[in-house]
Amino acid sequence: MKKLTLFEDILIVDWIDGQETIISYVKLRESCPCAMCGGESDVMGNIYGGEKVTANENIKILKYSSIGHYGIQFYFSDGHKDGIYTFDFLKTLQK
Repeated sequence: MKKLTLFEDILIVDWIDGQETIISYVKLRESCPCAMCGGESDVMGNIYGGEKVTANENIKILKYSSIGHYGIQFYFSDGHKDGIYTFDFLKTLQK
């Protein structure tokens, strides 16, 4: 990742290869990969738990933190902050 920019309701990620990914905050929140939102899988690939999240259309990102050299943790206005969004995962979430 080269640069991450937060706007009113979208996130723009500029990648080192020159590509750009645009993701709405609603989609970002509803796609949270944490165990609480997306469930957990066991060694056999079975998924347990997870609740489908419907984000408020006014959801905001309050701040974010880098997680190593592979991802980002977002802090949402609804209080959620548990998901680690890998760079590979972010590339799949086009607006």
